Parts: sequence; C-alpha cells; structure tokens
Amino acid sequence: MVGPVTSTEKQAAQYSREALGRDFRAERYLLAEGKLLEALHLCTGDACSVPFKARIHRDLGFLYAAGLDRPSDARGEFATAMSMDPTVALTPAMQTPEVEQAFNDAVTKGGKQRKRKAEPESANPEPTVVDLDAETASNEPAAVSAPPEPDSGSHSGLIPNWLTLSIQQDWVYHSKTANACSPPSAYHCYDSSKIYRELSPGQFGGNEISSGGAIAGTMRILLGFDRVVHPHLSLGVRAGSVVSGKALVVPTDNAVLTFHGEARVAVWFGPDVFSRAGVRPYLFLSGGFAESDGRIVVDFKVPGDANTYKLDAWKRSGHTFVSPGFGIQAAVTKSTGPMAEIRYMQYFSPNVPVIAAQLGWAVGF
Repeated sequence: MVGPVTSTEKQAAQYSREALGRDFRAERYLLAEGKLLEALHLCTGDACSVPFKARIHRDLGFLYAAGLDRPSDARGEFATAMSMDPTVALTPAMQTPEVEQAFNDAVTKGGKQRKRKAEPESANPEPTVVDLDAETASNEPAAVSAPPEPDSGSHSGLIPNWLTLSIQQDWVYHSKTANACSPPSAYHCYDSSKIYRELSPGQFGGNEISSGGAIAGTMRILLGFDRVVHPHLSLGVRAGSVVSGKALVVPTDNAVLTFHGEARVAVWFGPDVFSRAGVRPYLFLSGGFAESDGRIVVDFKVPGDANTYKLDAWKRSGHTFVSPGFGIQAAVTKSTGPMAEIRYMQYFSPNVPVIAAQLGWAVGF
C-alpha cells in the first residue's frame, strides 16, 4: 500500500479522503472532482511519489465511473494510473459493476488481458481512499463506509454554498473640470430647490471643479450567492438596489438605474478554505449592470453681484461595469462570519471610475 509521507502528500490525501467521503455521500460529485484535481495539482512534478499519484488517478477514475457517469473519463484515469504504477488496483469497496467495467476496459486497452486482483483490506477500520500510513491505513474508500465527520475542526468538510448580505458605499471620482455646469459637461447642476440650472460658459465666475478626487456617492444593498467549484475557486452572483445617493434628473434624462446585478469569479487563499473557521482572503473579478452617481458642490458668481452661489453638480455613470477587488471573510465558525471588500469599478458610456467598499455577513450551507 502507498501512504503519504511528505506534507504535500498528506494534504493531497486529505483532499482525496474528503472527495470520496462526505462529498461523495452527499452526491456533491463536481465538488469531489475539484478536490481530486487539486490533489493532482499539488502533486505536480516530483512533489509526490509516482505510486501515490497513481492512486489519486485511480480515485478520480472511481468518481467518474461511480458518481459522474463518465465511463470514458474513468477509463482514461484508470489507464493513467496503471501506466504510472502497474500494481494499482481497485479496493474491494470500489468494486461496483460500472467501476469494474471501466477498470477492466482500461486493463484490456493497455494490453493486459486479465482482471486485476483487488487490493487487500487492512485490519485497521479507519476508512480512507489513499493510505494515511504506509503500515496500517486502509485503502477502502470513505464514500462507502466512512463515519460522519464532526462539524468542527480543520478538516471537517468543505462548505460549497454561500449566501451574503452586504451594504456597499460608492466613492465617485470627480476630475478637474472647467465650466462644470455648462454644456457639454458631464455634470448636470441643480439649485437648492432641485431645479436644473445651466450656466452659459464664460459668463459666470467660478463654475468649475478646481481639483479631482473621490467623494461619497451611491449606496446600495446587495444579496449574493457563491458556489465553491474548486477548493480555492468560487463563482457567484450579486443582485440588489440603490438605497441612497440617486442623482437628480430632468424629465428628458434617462431614469436612474437603481438595480444592481453582477457575476463574479473569486480566488481564495489559505489552507482548508471553507473547511474551518478563520480568516479567508480572496481576489475577485466581476462585471455587470448598475449605476453609480456622485454629487459635488460648484460655486459660481453672477457678474456685478458680490455673492457666491452654489449648485449641486451630479455626475452619472454608464450602466455596465467591470470590477476587480480584494476581500476578506472572517469566519467565526466555518459556516458563518462577517466579510468586507474593497473594489475598483470602471463604468462605461459614460466612463466613470468608482472606488467602493462593502461590509456584510456570509452564511454557508
């Protein structure tokens, strides 16, 4: 039997045990596939012994045949395993008809016209797919006989689904602008009575944004769902609505888009992400539909009048955006905790840069 020796092999063995244990029993086959592929990724190059890698390929073949109904892929994994280690074999608990068929087809394709003998079961009752110890560990897959794992600790099973509820504050970037309240400026200006005002260029003093910077603008509430498709990769969506900071508009303007919708992909960092409590940093990239609005005060003077007057200059973004960002989820338990994000949002047509911060709570199931 081939057991893990190095720290890399032990981590790969953990992924394999989880994949063919709790994930297989719960029919989370795609998640199980991701863990086994991660185990193979960890073993790239000389990080794991060849016989050890062969048994990971065997486990993946078992999953394809017994769980995902992909016999062609199963035969490919079994053939790869046997090419790496001719002694690799199914454990007794793996021997279902569909698995044996795929395995024997791989044997035949490899020119060995005989059914391979099953690996013997160990007297040690601890169930696992790959050996935890070269002397005593069993090769029986946890998918068949592993007892339920406790709902705590660092290796208690990856949680694949996550709901988030968060509030997001936008800071809209305002650039230095002459004649800010005069056409064809990107700004629309309103007086204290919320009446639209348009200043003729060159006829009023001031009427400018003298320096650039980001000013708080739109605030929105967002509901999100993320699906873990790999131990360090998730796909998700966000939907929500603006709750404050909508721009003023005149009847001839397009209505403010209060809906927010986006799709995202996130890469997570750290050991045993989603399997234990702790801090979970991540990077993400998203894109979707929304609008960010920002307001800045513009001073102007009327010729012959010593008074200074003020207008609220509103800047509206386009309705499509892309957004890279960084986030942290602080899991107080492995299935719940607060989260925070900081992101850059680039809107298009008109182009408006926005910095946004988000605070919320995440719940996994």
